[in-house]
Amino acid sequence: MSKIISCALLGLLFLGCGPALKEQVNLRRLSRLATSSCKINKSTCPPALKCSESSRAAAQAIQDAQASRSKGTTDPSLELLATGFYSAALSECSTGGWR
Repeated sequence: MSKIISCALLGLLFLGCGPALKEQVNLRRLSRLATSSCKINKSTCPPALKCSESSRAAAQAIQDAQASRSKGTTDPSLELLATGFYSAALSECSTGGWR
């Protein structure tokens, strides 16, 4: 058990507090870019939908981690999930050409 806790704490040491408001704003921007691209060119709709959905999931994971932080009960698993979802959303959106 202590090994798991120390690994999680070590991970947070390298990751910091995880993504926060700045990253949520960036995700919303990417989602808007993808959505507007879909409205202009229908061929971009499938990747735009993936970008938008992954951005929403990442923003929710970040919000959950922030709620945990605000209560003073930082949960390392929520921080890691938020970081993972954020990275996945950036990857999904950059695949579609939105950066």
